[in-house]
Amino acid sequence: MDKVKRLVWIASIFLISLGVISLVLNVGFGLDLNFSWPLVVILLGGAFFILVEALRHKWAWVDWFYFPGCIFLALGLIFLFNVITNDWAAWAYAWLLLLTGLGAGVVLVNRTGRWPQQVTVVGIGTIITATAAFVLFGAITGGLFIQVTAPLLLVVFGVSLRWLRLETILPEQFQRRLQERRTTASGQTASSGQDVLIEPLSAREREVLTLIDQGLTNREIADRLTVAVSTVKTHINNIYGKLGVRTRIQAIKQARALGLIED
Repeated sequence: MDKVKRLVWIASIFLISLGVISLVLNVGFGLDLNFSWPLVVILLGGAFFILVEALRHKWAWVDWFYFPGCIFLALGLIFLFNVITNDWAAWAYAWLLLLTGLGAGVVLVNRTGRWPQQVTVVGIGTIITATAAFVLFGAITGGLFIQVTAPLLLVVFGVSLRWLRLETILPEQFQRRLQERRTTASGQTASSGQDVLIEPLSAREREVLTLIDQGLTNREIADRLTVAVSTVKTHINNIYGKLGVRTRIQAIKQARALGLIED
């Protein structure tokens, strides 16, 4: 079975399953159609995530399925929100969550560095702005449910930022500025393994180094990053030259000594 036929088969089975689930929810359990279909849409979004995780090591392009997955999850949450609250006036601003889903899709698709890192920053900014706008409008004009939950969502969102590792999402130039501003208790700038090197590793070279540490082959790294194997070899040769090593084992050992990767 070739790739196209396999995808068609998966899509066909899934649509049939959705129909059966909807029928069971509405007839077997007597649930209102307005309540069951948001759950079905959420399940559809989750199915795209499962599809990505199942096939990402085989086909690099399957990461694009994060987009429909996030969109369906956002739509399901919008429908579910309106059904639970029975506040259909909230329909006007609930669609802001669709922008949240779009931003999440951008961040997930760019996990492998498909686009410049600034794209991830834009995606995160979209998530924060759209979600904050939804909560703000809900707190001002929504019913009792959203007026109570909106402030709680703001608190949860604010607390979650405490554990967000900015150094993993900020563009490289921002990372360097943050590093320059970090000082030790004695007032001296904290140094890193990158400072020891004559020529620091680029963001993509550090990513390749991390994948090498995970035991991936050149082909697997190429598939993960959606690049040619020859490009991966070029990155590895550059890493060897900058670290002053000749083998993968030496590269990992030297990188650990310099603190470029964690044990």
